[in-house]
Amino acid sequence: MCPPPAFLKKAARSQAAEWFVRLLSLPLAERVNSITDYADFSEIPQDKQLYIETAVRAGIIKGYGERLELGRTISRQELAQM
Repeated sequence: MCPPPAFLKKAARSQAAEWFVRLLSLPLAERVNSITDYADFSEIPQDKQLYIETAVRAGIIKGYGERLELGRTISRQELAQM
C-alpha cells in the first residue's frame, strides 16, 4: 500500500470533508441543520459549517456517537471511506 501524500499526513477530518465537497462540486447546504446535534458543533468555525453540513448530508463524513471529531487527524481508513 502506498503512503498517503504529504499534505494528507496531518490533515484534519474537517479539512478532508471540505476538500471532498469542493472536489465533487457539491452545492453547499443553505443552512446548518443536521450537525447542530453533535456535542462538538460549537467547535466548528462558522466559515466551515456549511461545508461540514454538506459533507454530513452527502455521507462523506460521519460522527462518532455524539461527536464529529473534526479536529482529529484523518486516518487512511476514513479517507478511503470518503
